[in-house]
Amino acid sequence: MSTDACRVLLIGMEKVLHRTISETASLRRDAHARANNALESGWRPFNAGHSGKRQVPRADQREHRNISWLRKLPASEWSEEVCAVVKPESATELERGLVRPFAHAPETANSVAELGATLPLSRTLPDRMVELVRLRIADHNQCCSCMAIRYQDAVADGVTEDLICELEMPQLSGALTDSEKVAIRFADTFATSHLAVTGQTYDELEQFFSESEMDELGVTVALFVGFCRLAATFDMVEELSERFQDKSLKQLAPWNEQYVLVR
Repeated sequence: MSTDACRVLLIGMEKVLHRTISETASLRRDAHARANNALESGWRPFNAGHSGKRQVPRADQREHRNISWLRKLPASEWSEEVCAVVKPESATELERGLVRPFAHAPETANSVAELGATLPLSRTLPDRMVELVRLRIADHNQCCSCMAIRYQDAVADGVTEDLICELEMPQLSGALTDSEKVAIRFADTFATSHLAVTGQTYDELEQFFSESEMDELGVTVALFVGFCRLAATFDMVEELSERFQDKSLKQLAPWNEQYVLVR
């Protein structure tokens, strides 16, 4: 296949992917609108099933005030085990992240904190690649608290805002490496239609990654997809810029946005 034909094919693939993302975002907005209408009418889906009565809406409805759905516990209420792993005394509120709502269940919080602390220590994939994959997935999941941060290790490894802008159409980028494009393509498929990941997908990955690296990439992508979606439901935007707190914006992206640098 000629270079021009390959380019036309890639452009077509990008257009299909963008259309899929747009349609998914539209469905998500419709679902959120229906949920908000139900909440405004006083219906609480989880509580109503137990009491059989219509519940009074919470006074602190998230759509009226930028607060998280689940209360974030201050570090003074964390278990000693969690504090030993996270070291909250040297972390900002934003860097304390998901541990804050998880701290209601100390054993769960400890497990999550240990996972977050140990995985980077054994990482063999470049920090730059991992950060690009993370931000691309954050865009799919529309998680504000994920899109709004940049990790220091990734910035030190060459992640710039210009490079992040390349994530809008990564397969056409001249700044991303071939291995980064393949990793991002795998992440795109996993995040939007995981059953479309086939043997051909892994054959493509095998051209750039060892089996151990493919394992690492798979676990990394799975964690980003799952925890990013959970974080999006918590809607932890209090420490973010005003733009990420603006509920009138229907679609945000990690590129061309204000960000916070975290450890």
